[in-house]
Amino acid sequence: MTLTELHLQRNAIGDIGAKHLSHALEINTTLTTLNIRSNRIGTMGIKYIVDALKHNKSLNNLNVAQNQIGDLGVQYLANLIEYNTTITFLNIGSHDIKDRGVQFLVDALRNNTNITSIYLDRNHINSSGAQYLADLLKTNKTLKTLNLHRNHIGNEGVQYLANALEQNTNLTRLDLSYNDIGNEGAEYLINALRNQKTMEKIYLAGNPMSKYMAVSTSIVMPKIRVTFLQFVFLLLSEVFA
Repeated sequence: MTLTELHLQRNAIGDIGAKHLSHALEINTTLTTLNIRSNRIGTMGIKYIVDALKHNKSLNNLNVAQNQIGDLGVQYLANLIEYNTTITFLNIGSHDIKDRGVQFLVDALRNNTNITSIYLDRNHINSSGAQYLADLLKTNKTLKTLNLHRNHIGNEGVQYLANALEQNTNLTRLDLSYNDIGNEGAEYLINALRNQKTMEKIYLAGNPMSKYMAVSTSIVMPKIRVTFLQFVFLLLSEVFA
């Protein structure tokens, strides 16, 4: 039997386990999915994995979320994806990644033409990190899904992203839920996406914008599915009061 998927999530393998795993990955030529989510892997552990995958020609899906790699670990991953030609899905959520880590990632993605989905949820990305991502979106032609759920993008950060979305023609899903985005940030999105042709879904739940702004956003962008779950309950409570 040929192994194509390996799911090792929530096994606490740590850096030592990652080192042993890397020995097998070095000689494997069939694996398409590697899930090592939530395994207490640190910067050295991810370096072992990256070194093993540098010459891999089969892997499509890499999930290393909920470990402890930080910005330095992202730099190791960036070295991998800069020249990798097969990985299309990358999940590096919940890693205490800050703006510096985003810069490493963006620099690598400028030369990458195969990644279509990136999950950066539950990190510590601020407006500066959003600016790095916005610069990427202005020129990137392959990314379709960007998940920034539970970061600290704020109104300033969403302004950078909104400006980039006016030029981007390939992104279809954007998760900005729980990012401290208020009415000002919603206005930036409305103006940017009013005539956008490719965006299909935006997640904005958990942001401190008014319910009226939420409704306005949905009306102005009728072709885009905008999710505001908390506002739905507010509006229903008023309708049936």
